[in-house]
Amino acid sequence: MRRRLERAALATWAATTAGVRTPALRAVTAVGPDAAAMVFDVVPGRTFDELAATGLGDAELAGAWEALRDMHHAGIAHKA
Repeated sequence: MRRRLERAALATWAATTAGVRTPALRAVTAVGPDAAAMVFDVVPGRTFDELAATGLGDAELAGAWEALRDMHHAGIAHKA
């Protein structure tokens, strides 16, 4: 579990450093012998699931593709 937590924290740091719009990681703490919590900033907005009822617009999709592109260029997502 510790390894997964470290990888998640490192990926978050890498995304932030690369300029990807992502919530800031504020804290990581153990909450038990086999559990931990990661604390992120709250990001206002709606999820794609919530937007599905009214339809996803071009702006929402463009923002998602832009973030994925930025993560890909930083070597964080979809590594070859």
